[in-house]
Amino acid sequence: MTEEVENVEYPVDAREHSPFGFSRQPLLDKCPGFLAREADDNAAAARGTRLGEQIAQWVLDGFGSGDPLPDEDAGALAYAREVLSEWKDPDYQWHAELAIYTEIQDLWGYADLVGLDRHGEKDIILVELKSGWSERPRAWRNPQVMGLALGLLETGGPPVTAILIEVDKRSYSVAMWDSSDIRRLRSTLASIIAAAREPSESALEAGAWCTWCDRHGYCPAFATAPGKALTALRRPVQPPAEWAGGLSPDLVAEILDRAKPAVELANDYLGALKARAMTLLEAGAEVPGWRIKTTAGARQWVDAEAAQDELEPILGPVIMALKSPAQIEAIARADGVKQEMATIIAQHARSTERRTLTTDRSK
Repeated sequence: MTEEVENVEYPVDAREHSPFGFSRQPLLDKCPGFLAREADDNAAAARGTRLGEQIAQWVLDGFGSGDPLPDEDAGALAYAREVLSEWKDPDYQWHAELAIYTEIQDLWGYADLVGLDRHGEKDIILVELKSGWSERPRAWRNPQVMGLALGLLETGGPPVTAILIEVDKRSYSVAMWDSSDIRRLRSTLASIIAAAREPSESALEAGAWCTWCDRHGYCPAFATAPGKALTALRRPVQPPAEWAGGLSPDLVAEILDRAKPAVELANDYLGALKARAMTLLEAGAEVPGWRIKTTAGARQWVDAEAAQDELEPILGPVIMALKSPAQIEAIARADGVKQEMATIIAQHARSTERRTLTTDRSK
């Protein structure tokens, strides 16, 4: 791997800050307006860096199985070790944070782990480690992994076997590329960068694509009402009690302050969606997975004045507008005239239907 590629200059002091670097490719692919968003360093990113360093050191130390695992993140580290053990091979020399460049302007960055066959005969092993619960493409269509593989292939080396390990999800995927894939990889990645250089106005707005993104807390696109609603409606990746149980008091306060308006707005959107679904279903249209459920509702007076005329001689003056059939029954029980009242109530009260939207989908 060289420090420069023909016709492309990479300032050494700016490598890690390329706006179009490998790690940003999945973000730019989903959201061409991503570069217009405010940058942020957060605890999740710091944790991912720490996990990556710990796993890389374990590989560089020769896949040492006896190393103690810290209590924190032990499960994630153990899973990564288990996966990587399948690629333990004495013929490989491993490198962590290896600088990789491509012939696409501004596309460079670092690979978490790269294994090179000492004899130059076996596939190059490329490893990318991901933490957290964000939705991301599998290895074979992940732009970050594709970019790293492209840089390795452009050196004229052997084919690349790429392993994308998602340590928190306990999941990994594998992709393989060779020199015949270079043109396709270049085309895909160049188109992503081209769209990000000059994003359209629509790319700067909140939309359905925002539901995958963890940056909604400071993204200006979410200043819009739909953006805030999308934020609040994101599907949680942990049970609510488990998620909230791990938050510090300060973070609880911060999220409550920030989330309350968004949740209230999301409820407005959810209510509108339910009303639309009811309208469609009542008109005979199909809303996949959803139906109207009819149950018996509270009883109401058919003619409150007629009921009052018959009830007052027994109960005394009552204001029927303020009393439901159930309330009248309670008064009758207390006065010991339940039987007399039952016939009158049955004549003048009717049960209503309660129609609600329900789903048969599993939660």
